[in-house]
Amino acid sequence: MKKLILLTLSLTIGMLFSCRSTDSGKKLDTKQTQKIQDGPGKIFWDNGSLKGVGNFKQGKKDGEWTLYYQTTGEKFAIGPYKNDKQSGKWQFFYKSGQKLTEGEFDDDQRTGPWIEYYEKGEKKAEMSYVIINKIQPEFGFTERIGVLHGPKTTYYPSGKVQKEETYREGALVGVAKEYYEDGKLKEISQFDGGEYHGMANSWWFSGKPKERGAYNRGKKNGIWQYYHSNGILHMKGEYKDNNQVGLWTYQSPLGQPMKEGKFKLETVEIQKKLQTRSNEDGYWTYYRIKNGRTEKAFEVALKNGMVDNEKTAKLYENGRLIAEGFLMPGLIRGIFEKVQEGMVKETMTSSTYPPDELEKNITYRWKGDWELPKKNGLWKFYYPNGQLKAEGEYMLDKKNGEWKVYRPDGSLDAEESGIYRFDRKSKF
Repeated sequence: MKKLILLTLSLTIGMLFSCRSTDSGKKLDTKQTQKIQDGPGKIFWDNGSLKGVGNFKQGKKDGEWTLYYQTTGEKFAIGPYKNDKQSGKWQFFYKSGQKLTEGEFDDDQRTGPWIEYYEKGEKKAEMSYVIINKIQPEFGFTERIGVLHGPKTTYYPSGKVQKEETYREGALVGVAKEYYEDGKLKEISQFDGGEYHGMANSWWFSGKPKERGAYNRGKKNGIWQYYHSNGILHMKGEYKDNNQVGLWTYQSPLGQPMKEGKFKLETVEIQKKLQTRSNEDGYWTYYRIKNGRTEKAFEVALKNGMVDNEKTAKLYENGRLIAEGFLMPGLIRGIFEKVQEGMVKETMTSSTYPPDELEKNITYRWKGDWELPKKNGLWKFYYPNGQLKAEGEYMLDKKNGEWKVYRPDGSLDAEESGIYRFDRKSKF
């Protein structure tokens, strides 16, 4: 699919820059179409607006031409044609008149050095092209096409280097580097045949590590590590062909455990095709921060990223089981504060740790607790010594039905026990 998208994009760009027209060699007005064999002439867009002005030879564009944007009429490009194909040096322009890109064509294909510019005139990128005969198996033909070949350097408007890449006959290869504008590394990755292949490392704007791992033919494989913007490990685990497998652990920016659990691979049928994917499997352990200390908050079974409502959840406090029962299906969300320039802007919930936006001075801080889906079904509560304290049913987080409440000595508390209707004890 990735190759098909790239091919479609390449063909689209090629058609834009070649600017061929079904009106080539014709002069169109509201009354007649006149064939131009030799000499100066014009071509028009389908809506009648001027597309180009130049010379014809034997009914084909030949010599210097000027091309225009559809409808609005600003100059789009200038350069020579030969036998109806772009050949020689061409320049393309923004609608503002500022140069967009320039380089050589050979029979409608880019070749040799090319330069791209920002709209205010700063150099954006420099690269080289080579013409190859490319087989397109998806379409059943071989195409003569100009593709990137050799080094490509991309710049920020300030002139600082943004990316350094190497291409071989249109495919990204070797080591590619990307930089923040201040010169710090943003990413170093290895490529082969246009795909990630080998080690991949990236950094936050601060220079702290962001991601570390390896690819095999465009897919993540082996152990990957992800970091918070302060350099503290955020999550760690294993990939197999882009799927998370085995044990994964998650931490806060202070190094506090947040959650841990396992992923497993499964094969599912999607649109009549079998696909392999990974899902959270079985019980995951979640932690909270209480009085500055980390403790186990609960254990919940997950399925497809959601709470499995067919398995009991277990709640803990001070290391002891205090309750167990069933939850509604849903996501478990952490509670976070959005901090900008040292001020808390809002409190929010999220199933994933929100990534910091250092360029905007925005960081996120875990409040040390979680938001669970609502209780729904049978629940039991326990005293610190493990003795049963209460049992009954919830409906959408409210007591509903018969409840039995026990004193510490095990006797029934008749006053608290009884039939409840949406958290209120019934008098009848």
